[in-house]
Amino acid sequence: MTQLWTCPKCNRSYPHTGGNIRCICKEKVNNFVCRYRKSPIQNVDCGCNGTAVIYQCEKYNQCSIRKIPKGNFCNVKICLDCDDREHFQPKRIGFALVGANKVGGVETWLKSLIDDDVSGVSTVDEPSIDDIGVPVIRDAFDELADNSEIVFVWGVTRPLPQGPLYVAVHHGDLNSSWANSVFRAQSKWCKAGVAINPEVAKHYGVLWRPNPIDPLRCLAKNLPTIDRNYKYVLWNHRVASEKRPDLALQIAEALPDGWKLIFSGEPRNESPKVLYAGQIQNPGDWIGVSHVFLSTSDQEGFGYSMAEAITAGVPVVSSPFGIGQDYYPEFVCGLHAPIEKWVEKIVQAYKFPFDEAIHRAEKLIRLHGIECKKLWREIKKPS
Repeated sequence: MTQLWTCPKCNRSYPHTGGNIRCICKEKVNNFVCRYRKSPIQNVDCGCNGTAVIYQCEKYNQCSIRKIPKGNFCNVKICLDCDDREHFQPKRIGFALVGANKVGGVETWLKSLIDDDVSGVSTVDEPSIDDIGVPVIRDAFDELADNSEIVFVWGVTRPLPQGPLYVAVHHGDLNSSWANSVFRAQSKWCKAGVAINPEVAKHYGVLWRPNPIDPLRCLAKNLPTIDRNYKYVLWNHRVASEKRPDLALQIAEALPDGWKLIFSGEPRNESPKVLYAGQIQNPGDWIGVSHVFLSTSDQEGFGYSMAEAITAGVPVVSSPFGIGQDYYPEFVCGLHAPIEKWVEKIVQAYKFPFDEAIHRAEKLIRLHGIECKKLWREIKKPS
């Protein structure tokens, strides 16, 4: 006998025969089951003192929802006693990345966008990040497509399984040759595009979305033990050629007496002018002991580490790339300028009025705060 299911939100009624029911008002059915599930074929002990059941499946032969440990973004368990059936609901947003490494801009970007509507992250290369609140799994693009309506794509050039709206994300500036070539390749199969740099967005005719900032990353948790008799300049970047670490170390050697450079990398050469901080896990700890932030990049679409320093009220001396030129234009220095010019800008930045630094921090937070996170979710399929 067919039963009626009544939506508790709007009181509409639907015939219920055990399948996937969802009201047009988006209310979830209480006893949701896999849409591909057929008859049970095996009982197993799932370890919760209940009974787990493996079912025949119209799509995957047999599954305990799919029975695929490498993917299974929804953490599904088919235990009749402990199953959280809400996890069968497809999530709205996924991320497809060429790689995901610890302490990098992509990880920071991911963390800033994670919410309850994110299904997971699939990568081409082996991921090394964890503890971001959702699964990060290599080569699980089929699962990602099944569980997402929108998938943001960074670095992946090959077409991915059909289903969701794929949105290509350009994280660089117009000087980023790799980002530009990848973005052009993605435009052949992604139906929408987003750039975090307004000039790039205008150039390609795609949406501009400012990167969200998590102010908690700018707060100190455990201040490092350092000699407080020095003034410190923080260089917090990946040690990669486009970040120009060698230029930063040259600038360090020219700093006046009583100054040191905090360098986010492993020791290269012993120098009384450089404090090697290794891989910086919590930027706020080092921002909290720094007087000036230094960026020597020759390409930078945004610059999370710069943004975090600005948010904490630390003035920035930077090359003409990234957001340093927007918030501290008086301290921008050309990459080919004499080292003495960089040092001069650093000393000037140290004397910058704190009240004005806080004013500029508030300006950044207004643009890159909570409302910015919502903007990334306001992307729809082209009509």
